[in-house]
Amino acid sequence: MMMSFLNALTRTKPIPKMETGKGLKRTLSAKDLVVFGISAMVGTGIFVLTGQAASMEAGPALVISILLTGILCGFCALAYSELSALIPVSGSAYAYMFTGMGEFAAWIVGWILVVEYLAGNMAIAQGWGKTVQYGADLVHMGIPRVINTSTFTVLEHGQSIPQSELHLATKQIPFFLPGSSEAFTLVINKSFDFLPFVALLVCAYLLCRGVEENAKIATVMVYIKLSIIVFLIIAGTWYLIANPHLIQQNWFGNGWQTFMPFGKQGIVAGAGLMFFAYVGFDALACSAEEAIDPQKDMPIGIIGSLIICTVLYLLVTVMVTAIVPLNEISRNASVVHTMNVIGIPYADVLVAIGEIVGISSVMLVMQMATVRVVFAIARDRLLPSFLKNVDPKYGVPLIATWVVGMLGAIGSGIMPISLVAEISSLGTLFIFMMVCVAVIVLRYTMPDAPRPFKVPYGITFPLIGALGCIFLMMAMSPTAWFLILVATGVGLAIYFSYGMKNSIMNNPIAAAELPIIEEPRGH
Repeated sequence: MMMSFLNALTRTKPIPKMETGKGLKRTLSAKDLVVFGISAMVGTGIFVLTGQAASMEAGPALVISILLTGILCGFCALAYSELSALIPVSGSAYAYMFTGMGEFAAWIVGWILVVEYLAGNMAIAQGWGKTVQYGADLVHMGIPRVINTSTFTVLEHGQSIPQSELHLATKQIPFFLPGSSEAFTLVINKSFDFLPFVALLVCAYLLCRGVEENAKIATVMVYIKLSIIVFLIIAGTWYLIANPHLIQQNWFGNGWQTFMPFGKQGIVAGAGLMFFAYVGFDALACSAEEAIDPQKDMPIGIIGSLIICTVLYLLVTVMVTAIVPLNEISRNASVVHTMNVIGIPYADVLVAIGEIVGISSVMLVMQMATVRVVFAIARDRLLPSFLKNVDPKYGVPLIATWVVGMLGAIGSGIMPISLVAEISSLGTLFIFMMVCVAVIVLRYTMPDAPRPFKVPYGITFPLIGALGCIFLMMAMSPTAWFLILVATGVGLAIYFSYGMKNSIMNNPIAAAELPIIEEPRGH
């Protein structure tokens, strides 16, 4: 009895063969995948996070933090590239775990992926709503707070309700989380965050139109936000050439103390904070089943988008920290402030447009990734199988798209995202670690499997990636660990009450037929 139970937990699926069938429609080129990667990574992080990390954590040495983060993400990206070419199906890390480590590990990773993407996108949507509010205020078209404030908000110790939201609060409930001595206050508001609610429903509608259509939309969004970023870089470079003393003054005015005001610990803290600005390239792996030639295109998309975004983050950080003295860097609008210092007219409006467009593309790509993971899990019948139904016209899982869209929309309207978003941060590190581990495991369990792309130097890079993720995970707050454990507990309850007994692995004939994947064009 115990052996059959353990066998059920560790049963694996073979590496899927490329066959003509009823899989998702293959329409994404390498260029489309790079665009999706940039869409997911370039958003609030580049416009806001650089200022926060520089002023609060690392100072001008943030450029080193970004390099360290980019290198760590690079190790993880290599692992993703190998596995997405080896196992070119929807589901990302979930599919890799099912092949390499068994059904139970796959479920845990798949469930955390769904929770991570869903929670993260709710937080992103709320940030989008606040950006729209900011843009509306710039042009004197105020949006009532009652439709742009979530029903529940959470205040940490020492925080107070913003003056603009005081009239909405109906009740305040103090509470503590296990494992943390920090006091929180749950505020119940007579409001609903309508803007992110609408935004995520619009994303669901667009995703129902097919991935090819969304690739075109994402491309337009990327061109708009990259134009604004490149404009800043060119204007900033010109300004520094005209004022060469600024780099010496703002970086090395008092020697290394100016460059590294928070010491080596600040560089590490800055790397941890900037890590989450890179989250998004992993979402590309969820689209492997829609790539025209996944063995070639997935590594190009994942690694290419990561390199481009790392260069952009570095250049923007140089502009912000070299042009503006550390004590004057804006924590919430560093790019806007830098453009104002340079003397660019209408900087507020330009950046507001860039942020709104940038965050919109992030929402679209992250929601698509969530749907693809749900689709993959449902195809294995660990979730209800109706979620795997693919529309014959658009080649997308319609029901799963609307279920994910509605859950995200409702959650973004009512949830205290300040807490929920912490799940996304820790969950991302866990997933990255597991992907690196999966590369190592599959190198030993399936050494002869054809690998169109292979991480160089054996298991060295995946091992470094896994250890780096563990290091950053250990620095996460007790609150984040508590929330991820709660989410994991809910996932375990679903698996043992539904997924395990309904798994497609219980039906050898059906299991042998999955996944059904369309042959890439030209093969």
